[in-house]
Amino acid sequence: MGRKETEEAIEDARRGGLKRFDPVEALFADLNADDTPETHEVSTNVYANRGHPDADEMQAKATLVTKIG
Repeated sequence: MGRKETEEAIEDARRGGLKRFDPVEALFADLNADDTPETHEVSTNVYANRGHPDADEMQAKATLVTKIG
C-alpha cells in the first residue's frame, strides 16, 4: 500500500467507514514508508532501451519519418 492509499484508509477510519482492518501501527508504517520509484539510467534511443538488435537503424528511421511528417 502506498502513501495515498494509507491516507485514504486513515480518513475512512476517522469518518467511521473503515473498510480495512489493519492495525493503526501498520497504517502509520505505510504512511512513513519511502514510496520513491526506482529509476534507471537509459539512453535517448528507446529501441536500444528495449533491447532491439538493430536499434540504431530503427531510431534513424523514426527520426526520418518524424521529419517527413
